[in-house]
Amino acid sequence: MNPVHVTALSFESPLGNTWNALTENLRLGHSGIRFLDPGYVPEDFPVRYAAKLPGYEYVAGAPSPVSRAAESLAQAMASRLPPHLKVDGLVCSYREVNGFQIARDIFETSKVQNLEWLDPDRPAQMIRETLARKAQIEIAETTVLNAGCVSSLCALGYAMQRLRQGKWQRALVAAIELDPHPLQLMSFFLHGSMSVGAQDLAEACRPFSRSRNGFVKGEAAALVLLETESAREERKANSFGQLAGYAITSDAYRLTNPRPDGACFQAAMRKALDDARLSPKQIDYIKAHATALPADYIEAEAIRAVFDLPIPVSSLKSLLGNATHAAGLMELICVLVMMREKFAAPNSNLTDPDPLIEALGLNLVGTRAVEQKIEHALLNSSGGGQNASLVIKTAALKP
Repeated sequence: MNPVHVTALSFESPLGNTWNALTENLRLGHSGIRFLDPGYVPEDFPVRYAAKLPGYEYVAGAPSPVSRAAESLAQAMASRLPPHLKVDGLVCSYREVNGFQIARDIFETSKVQNLEWLDPDRPAQMIRETLARKAQIEIAETTVLNAGCVSSLCALGYAMQRLRQGKWQRALVAAIELDPHPLQLMSFFLHGSMSVGAQDLAEACRPFSRSRNGFVKGEAAALVLLETESAREERKANSFGQLAGYAITSDAYRLTNPRPDGACFQAAMRKALDDARLSPKQIDYIKAHATALPADYIEAEAIRAVFDLPIPVSSLKSLLGNATHAAGLMELICVLVMMREKFAAPNSNLTDPDPLIEALGLNLVGTRAVEQKIEHALLNSSGGGQNASLVIKTAALKP
């Protein structure tokens, strides 16, 4: 099997935009969730906080926040790669055609301010153009995926399969989630899935807790370069880690609720382990999808069914919020940080664990990080009736 390596990355997250900043904030359990600026939402709006990135607010008539972030990621990536590098594919995960923003334009001005917003290929085009301009890097193929919370793990899985099959030697994977419009926040609130009412941001997002009451919207932007073993060796590139196994399943149940028995969630984890040719006992850490919704229990029960050992488990949603389309890729980068720096990030708000989840006997990381050597890790993403799992392994060469 042709190994697939992560050999370069750029990112912008609520926990910082550099490796050192991300390491420190993950280790200390510092949350990127903040109260929304006055004026972003009406004074009596029920949703008052999110994990936002600075500098990407909506501006009528200007390039969209997603396109601006795509250009920023590509500029950073261009500085990390040699000129004229051949890249076979670009796989993107984002929600570019923002119906909420278009509706606001029409309501306020009776027209769409910027037709660029109607072009779903525009952010991918920004990445291609910026890399071509800054580093003379040409990209042969482009694919854009949109599958909600599993989107960016799907993008990684798709690129990984193309590389394994020998169809590609190098691929870029991008994921961006930005500018949650108040109408979008209100939609999640009316659905009953959004955290509200927290006066202390330490209580805003509480995966696995008895008192969990919904997720917090997050923002993130990330771009990684994947290379086969031969492509990596050709340019003597170091590796942040290897993508070892991947699987996706569909509940075929409901769009908004997971299948109660968690059978398809279990299947995704088992298939990913099989794809990686690893047994459950070889996994050292599990990054749970858990978003502080009732479904946390279903995922916890599925993990317990697959893993019969006390493997450390944590969710990063209390630190990063739920960046939906970008969550999987941003959380992959976080786990790569943990693998290199040898720790497991905390469940930072887990002060009152759900007794039903506690009864399952999972080894939930507490409110402080634990020192942990991680050779193999499993990452989960779930949503919209889909479940994706990715297995990664440490690299022999460090970045």
